[in-house]
Amino acid sequence: MSRIAVIAGQGAHPERLANHLSQIGEVPFVVALSGQADGDFTQFDTATFPVGQIGKIVAKLKSEGCDRLVMAGKVSRPRLSQFKPDATALKLMGSLIFSGDNAILERLKSYLKSEGIQVQDADQYMARGTLPVDYHFGVELNEDQKTDISLGIAA
Repeated sequence: MSRIAVIAGQGAHPERLANHLSQIGEVPFVVALSGQADGDFTQFDTATFPVGQIGKIVAKLKSEGCDRLVMAGKVSRPRLSQFKPDATALKLMGSLIFSGDNAILERLKSYLKSEGIQVQDADQYMARGTLPVDYHFGVELNEDQKTDISLGIAA
């Protein structure tokens, strides 16, 4: 079975993405990163792992039938005392210890691909900044404000 995984970091985007994937017929499996993920994933199959447990995460993804994954949400660098790299993470990251985040992510993507898991862009499934229809935030606009906005758009 082809299944997609969501690696969930901080913020609302991972939860929105998982919900959207369900709505379009996917059956997402959520990997909530400990101390990072703060969404409500109770309606999904979920596993929680500390940042750095790459080998264990990949093994779990395979056991869940995941051949694709998307990463969503912010992941803050954990304190050294919270970073629990497994042997796979140490092997992958050892030579990249002084590299930037992009080099680390590219190495991780390459490793995942070699394990049969394709990393995909979340935007492929749901454009960033897309809000639900009729979503409102802030105070309700009065008629003068609505007129001003219409004039501004026309200008």
